[in-house]
Amino acid sequence: MKLSEVLKKHTVKELRDMSKAFGIQGYSKLKKDELIEFVEASLLNYENAKQVFLCADDEEMELFRQSLKEEVILEEKDYYKCIYFFVSGFYYLTEGNGIIVPDEVKDLYEKLFTAEFIAEKERFDLVIKYCVACTNLYGIVPYAKVVEIFNEQNEEETCIEEVLADYHNLGLREVFFELQGAYFVHEAIEDEEEFNSLLDEQSDKPYYVPEKEALLRYAEDDYFERNEAYGKLKEYIVANVVTDEEQAEGLCSDLQLACCFGEGPADALNEFLVREIEFKSEQQVYEIGELLSELSNTTRMWDNRGYTPNELYELGLAEEAPKMVGMMPPKQTTYVREGRKIGRNDKCPCGSGKKYKYCCGR
Repeated sequence: MKLSEVLKKHTVKELRDMSKAFGIQGYSKLKKDELIEFVEASLLNYENAKQVFLCADDEEMELFRQSLKEEVILEEKDYYKCIYFFVSGFYYLTEGNGIIVPDEVKDLYEKLFTAEFIAEKERFDLVIKYCVACTNLYGIVPYAKVVEIFNEQNEEETCIEEVLADYHNLGLREVFFELQGAYFVHEAIEDEEEFNSLLDEQSDKPYYVPEKEALLRYAEDDYFERNEAYGKLKEYIVANVVTDEEQAEGLCSDLQLACCFGEGPADALNEFLVREIEFKSEQQVYEIGELLSELSNTTRMWDNRGYTPNELYELGLAEEAPKMVGMMPPKQTTYVREGRKIGRNDKCPCGSGKKYKYCCGR
C-alpha cells in the first residue's frame, strides 16, 4: 500500500501531530489534503526517516522487521510496541489490529540500514540507555555523572556534548525523564519543592553504581531488584493474604515502589486498603510489618542514590532504618473502590499523561 493511501486513513488530528513532530510550519491551518502532502514529503525525507529509525527501541524494531515480512495482527497487550511508529506515520493499524507498513517506508528501511547506520544506532541506543538507567536508579542525576559512569564501563568514551545531543535528538521517542539545568530528572518528581527535597536527601551520599549489565537493566521501565526480602513477602502474601499469583505480584510490586520512594507505613497500608484487604489478626499485622521492614531496608532508594538503607548503615553513613512492626492497625474501615484497580504502569486517570505509579498512585 502506498504511503499516501495510508495517510488518508489517519485523522486530521493525527496528521497535525505528525506535522508538529516534523516541524512543518503553519500545520494548524492546513486542510487534510494539504496535511497529507506535507507529511508524506517529510516522512520520505531521508534525514527524517533516519531520525525516526534511530530513536526506535529494540521491541519496536523487532515488531517493525516482523511486519516487513508478513502481516502482523497485534494483540492488545503488545499495542505499546507499535505506538511509536504509528505516531511517526510509518504504521497504520486496521480495524482488526493488522499492521500496514507503506511500500515507500519499506524501501527507506532497506536503503537506510547499512552497517554504518547500524553502528550509529547501537551507539545512540547505548548512550540513551545509560541516561534512562541512571535516572530510574537515582531519580535525579547530573548528566556529568552519567558521562562519568559511562566512561568507567565502556572503552569508547562519551562526552557531555554527545549525551546532550542524543537527548535532544530523541524526537518522538517517549522517555520518562527530562533535562532540568545540569540534571536528568525522573517524571515522578513534579515540582521544584520535590526536586530540592530529593537533592537535600541525596547530598553527601555516594552513588551506588552496579556493573554495566546490572545497571542497564534499570533502563527497562518496570525493572527492580526482586531480592530475597521481596521473595519472602510475596511468599507470605500468597500463603496468607492473596492466593492469586498475579494479584500478589501486583501488591508486592506496589509495596516495593512505596519503599523505593522512602514512603512510610501509611502508604504501605493503603496498598492493602485499595484492594479491600483486611488483616486477620494482630499477629498478621506484626508478621507483615516485619517483612515490610526487611523489604524497606533492602530496597534501592532515590534518597540514597541507589543504595539500600542496610548498605548505608554498613558503610557508616546512616542510622538503621526504622521498622514498620506494630505501626499498621489490625482493623480498617473497608475502602470501596469504583471500577478496576489501576495498574502500576497504566496511564493516570487524572489526565496528566504520566503513569499512575508516578502520579496519583504515589
